[in-house]
Amino acid sequence: MRPLQLTISAFGPYAGTCQLDLSQLGEKGLYLITGDTGAGKTTIFDAITFALYGQTSGNFRSADMLRSKYADSATPTYVEMVFAYNHKEYTIRRNPEYLRPAKKGEGFVKEKANATFILPDNKQPVTGIKDVNSAVIELIGLDANQFTQIAMIAQGEFLRLIYATTKERSEIFRRIFNTKPYQILQDKLKEKFNALKKDFLLINNSINQYIENITLPETTDKTAAILPAEYPQKLEQMIENDRQILAETEAALKNREDELFKLNETLNEHKRQEKLLQEQQKIQKFLHDNQDSLADWEKIYLERQTDYEKNTPKLAVKIAQITAELPNYARITKLQTIQQKQQQSLQTKKRLLTDTQKQLTALEENILNITAKLNALNNISAQMEKTKSALEKLQQKQDKLDKLNSDLALYQQYRREYSRRKKAFNDETAAHIQLSQTCNQQYYAFLAEQAGILADSLKPDTPCPVCGSLHHPRPAQKSSHAPTQIELEQTKQQLDKMTQKLNKLSSELGEIAGKGQNMNTEILRQAQQLFRTEDKTLLNALLTKEQTTLQADKSLLTEKLHQQTEQLQQKEQLTQISEQTTAMQKKLQNTQLELTRFITQAEADTKHTVKEIADLKQSLLFDDEQTAQNQLQIYRQKQTTLKENMLQAQNKWETLQKKITEYKASLRSIQQQISPQKQNAAELSSMQQQLQQEKNQLNQKTQTLHTRISTNSQTRQKLIKQLDKLSACEKLYTNMKALYDTATGSVSGKERIMLETYVQMHYFDRIIIRANTRLMLMSQGQYELKRCENSEQLRFQTGLELDVIDHYNGTVRSVKTLSGGEAFKASLSLALGLADEIQSFAGGIHLDTMFIDEGFGSLDSDSLMQSIKVLNGLTEQTKLIGIISHVNELKEKIDRQIQITKKNEQGSTAQILI
Repeated sequence: MRPLQLTISAFGPYAGTCQLDLSQLGEKGLYLITGDTGAGKTTIFDAITFALYGQTSGNFRSADMLRSKYADSATPTYVEMVFAYNHKEYTIRRNPEYLRPAKKGEGFVKEKANATFILPDNKQPVTGIKDVNSAVIELIGLDANQFTQIAMIAQGEFLRLIYATTKERSEIFRRIFNTKPYQILQDKLKEKFNALKKDFLLINNSINQYIENITLPETTDKTAAILPAEYPQKLEQMIENDRQILAETEAALKNREDELFKLNETLNEHKRQEKLLQEQQKIQKFLHDNQDSLADWEKIYLERQTDYEKNTPKLAVKIAQITAELPNYARITKLQTIQQKQQQSLQTKKRLLTDTQKQLTALEENILNITAKLNALNNISAQMEKTKSALEKLQQKQDKLDKLNSDLALYQQYRREYSRRKKAFNDETAAHIQLSQTCNQQYYAFLAEQAGILADSLKPDTPCPVCGSLHHPRPAQKSSHAPTQIELEQTKQQLDKMTQKLNKLSSELGEIAGKGQNMNTEILRQAQQLFRTEDKTLLNALLTKEQTTLQADKSLLTEKLHQQTEQLQQKEQLTQISEQTTAMQKKLQNTQLELTRFITQAEADTKHTVKEIADLKQSLLFDDEQTAQNQLQIYRQKQTTLKENMLQAQNKWETLQKKITEYKASLRSIQQQISPQKQNAAELSSMQQQLQQEKNQLNQKTQTLHTRISTNSQTRQKLIKQLDKLSACEKLYTNMKALYDTATGSVSGKERIMLETYVQMHYFDRIIIRANTRLMLMSQGQYELKRCENSEQLRFQTGLELDVIDHYNGTVRSVKTLSGGEAFKASLSLALGLADEIQSFAGGIHLDTMFIDEGFGSLDSDSLMQSIKVLNGLTEQTKLIGIISHVNELKEKIDRQIQITKKNEQGSTAQILI
């Protein structure tokens, strides 16, 4: 990758647009970027990196800081770079996100970040930040971070190149040397290992869970160590022992159940005898207490029966009389309700009639007003047509004025074109005359030259081939300025071409003149028609005056038409309202007639209802239905009370009589069942509790044995299956773990070097060899880089770290112990070695350029001379190296420079000096 053209606009300290033709710097060698501090030297590198990746060359400037503070608000911020890669040219344009003036209205809007990548061979351009970044990385083979570490030693960051960790270098080498397949192999081994490890752990956990689920007898020694493989045999012995114990326990349980059954029968009989004695005492007490009550209730019953039979007929007559009159009370209530509704409806209809009459009066007045307004708008349609006709005439006149104005402009254009072509024709005519004269002069010079050529061949006493004379006193002389025949022919050809061009110009000039004349005639015709004049000098003033008058007339007519349109709409609305009002008037008149009829009929119905109510009230015993209902309820209540009192006394007497008879029978039955008991109830209950407790213990033991036998039998079968799986899986897992540990650098006690890193170490060693050819020269044989072979930190990935050999004292130490100047030389050497190895790697990355930002200031004069010597040695290859530095020795020794000039409050400018 080598930049050819770089355009910077409103970027960093560059306020305007700065264009640099970097192709002037050549394809190899050194060039220097120089200027005052803060002028914008590093911005050149930032612009190149930003164009490629949308990032700056250092980590301390982000993309949103790139808008120039000196730039005018209307100047866009962008970077455009043309660069060569593999002998093809590419163009990339990119802008950051920044605020710019709004195209419409006031204020500012955010210009979004964007990028465009133009490819060679007429390929479709790539657009969009994400797609452009991917295309650049795919083309160059490096991302932004890798590019800045390999091709660009940024200001303050050159130490990153030599201090990089194994992981950082591995990511760079993966893309450069195509070691991705080894990483894929590592990942697949890891995936396979993790899968086997997961299966192994799952089986092992499953076995442990099964072992934890084993139920051991209470007498088992739980401290004894048992291997998982021994559990199936141990379980088989435990199950057999539990089965023998279970058989003995079940026999003992059956014996306890039989004894308990017999004892329960004895206890039940004892409890039954106690219950019979208690029931006997209860019955005897009841008979003693209720013998006298039976005679009392019999006497009460006979008295209440007599009272009921005496009073019931009289009450029945009164109840029947009131019940017969009850429908008349309901009829009166119904008629009163009807009367009330009739009066309410009558009042409502009278109010509606009054409202309807008021609405009719208001509608009649409204109809008169609408009719008057409609009569005033009768001729509005004719008036509108008249106004539209006047507007159309004005528009026709406007069209004629516009055409005349357009034709005048076209006529002036023809005149200017005629003047331009007339000047070109005159110039060409003068050139034709001059060339014609030159051609004639060359022709005569050519003829004269032929005489000189013939004179050279004349000899004394030899006849002249032209005149035959033997004497040649004044032979012609050859001219030193005479043209050759080829030159003469070339001049004639030029004259012929110029003649053809002159004829073409003459034809075009005539055509333009004809068009102008026709346009002039048309303009005079229109002027005569519109203004009755053919004086073109007056046309512009007349046109302006007529246009003004026409616009004023159009405005008046347009406003008038607008008012007439509104009046027409008003007429249509009034017509519609008139129709609606008339319809409403008819509806209200019908309503008024219907209400009048209804009120007349309703008044007659109400009088009839009042008379019928009065007639019914005169024929009844009570004033209202409620009084009648109350008296009826009193009679019915007396009748019910008499009957209930009689039935209550009867029920009491008969129930008590029946109960005494039943109790006497029960007493005789109980006395026959009672017999004396031989054993004590407390002793029997104690024996029962003892047997029940023994039964429960045996039951619990039986259930425990059943559960333990079932659980341990299932666990034994599952353990046998899982142990078989574990044996097969453990063998695969052990083999895969050894392979995985080797490939991923996880072997215990050894350096953590992955398979991919091991391959990359080969390329790294080659890079170090190339780097040392520069470092040994720059350090005058003191330092030599060496790959670190022994790492003290075995927990981290290693293999791509650096040590340095100090040949002055024979020590090997970390590169981190180098001073600033020494570290810069080491970093520069490593970058050059990396670039060389990349260039030589088949199918690798082509880096034709390198950028170095500062760092030379930390070198002494000898080291600086050695560094320049090494960099100059790179001109033998096709590599261009750009350097940013304040060191004066570099300004004196590097001829090609980019000079940065800073102007206060105006930003910076740049120019290339060769």
